[in-house]
Amino acid sequence: MGNNQLQIALPNEEASLKLRLQHILHSENLQDQRTLLTTLAAELAVNVLDCGAALLHIMQQDNDTSSLATRNRLNHPPSSTPIRVDSRVMTTCISEPHPSTDIHILEPVLPSGYVMPTVKMLRYRLDIGKKHQLTVKELKKVLVEESGVDINNINNVMIHGQYTLIELPDEMPQDIFQHLKTVEISQQKLNIKRLKSRTKKQANNRFRRGKPRVNQRSDDDSA
Repeated sequence: MGNNQLQIALPNEEASLKLRLQHILHSENLQDQRTLLTTLAAELAVNVLDCGAALLHIMQQDNDTSSLATRNRLNHPPSSTPIRVDSRVMTTCISEPHPSTDIHILEPVLPSGYVMPTVKMLRYRLDIGKKHQLTVKELKKVLVEESGVDINNINNVMIHGQYTLIELPDEMPQDIFQHLKTVEISQQKLNIKRLKSRTKKQANNRFRRGKPRVNQRSDDDSA
């Protein structure tokens, strides 16, 4: 019975794999992957087909390992302990040790809607807003096309009347930054600018406020 189930499942997996491959081949630029595969094959002194087959084997092994870990979690319900990360409470699930390994696995479970930051983000200001009929969808589309930024790294878009605030990756190349200054949407240049952090502004304000108090104290002493 187990063999019959395996024989039935394999064609479905193969069909799913073919669909995913077809989608990637038609929608993604794979030049970097082709170059990497060719380089690996040359360094290993094998042909590209054998190298690709070995990579597929590694992927299948990783998938089998992931499936085994999932089954272990289902068989051993985790205990949960709340901890605080980035001023938010998340739950850390510590699974029971597997009988054959006696190893505890620490797995974070994030609150619904929480996105763990993966890159350092910086706040930017654009000289375009609601007055220019700007939409979030259109802005993200233009930024992806003109700068190559991952759409998932375009965060916290706040469109105001005359301008827009947005978060983008901090380490933006200077040539792309200068290019985005000249990019237009509805004949309005983005004129992108980096914003100073709130901490720096507060520090500068405290320094400026401190001077008059020192001068006033000197005047009192002279009187």
